[in-house]
Amino acid sequence: MSPQMTKAKRDEFCSKTLQREEAIRHAIRDINSGAVKSIRKAAELHNVPYSPLQRRLKGIQARHNAHTHRQLLSEAQEKSLQTHIETTAAQGFPINYKELMDRAAAFNKENLCNQEAMISRKWARGFLYRHPSLLSCFSRVLDHSRAKVSNRATVTQYYELLRSTMVTHDIPFCHVYNMDETGFVFGRAQSHKVLVQREKKRRHYSGHNQDNEKVQLSLNALATKSLLQ
Repeated sequence: MSPQMTKAKRDEFCSKTLQREEAIRHAIRDINSGAVKSIRKAAELHNVPYSPLQRRLKGIQARHNAHTHRQLLSEAQEKSLQTHIETTAAQGFPINYKELMDRAAAFNKENLCNQEAMISRKWARGFLYRHPSLLSCFSRVLDHSRAKVSNRATVTQYYELLRSTMVTHDIPFCHVYNMDETGFVFGRAQSHKVLVQREKKRRHYSGHNQDNEKVQLSLNALATKSLLQ
């Protein structure tokens, strides 16, 4: 994949690569199970080129996996990074290039044979190429409409409505519970490039500086009259 490719071309290339790899895996499965008798028939059935399928059955890896032994990190370490990227993105706080490189550098210290090799931005781009299910996109700061309603008047109105509802329906305060889990980012939010799963690109992700502190809070509380008044 040439570095001169536009982002649209790169996205198209990665999408086609994923689709072809998936089709090749299905073709190999059908051949190994005996569902399809010939390589050519499996290639036609799954719409994949005959030669790559034949090479894969001979144990020859795909191009982006062929030089694993020369990579700075092991396959298991790269898989761990991929899982971390997917997990943080699913939680709404994806990591950026700097955080990816920091984690990769920590792994690289464990690989004594690669001590002189450096984790660079070029390595990070190569990592995304080797894992086409991931991509970089711009995060978004808090929507203006959400930020606008987060004020004292709105919060006060909510608790006044809660109080009147409880009084109207004769709900005692001892029957009010709150269980919640949320995340907080301390620092100034800004839009920047983050790493996410390709299939979830359209989701809105939080923007934050790499130096900001992130805190996950779990709350389990029992309301009393004194707390709500």
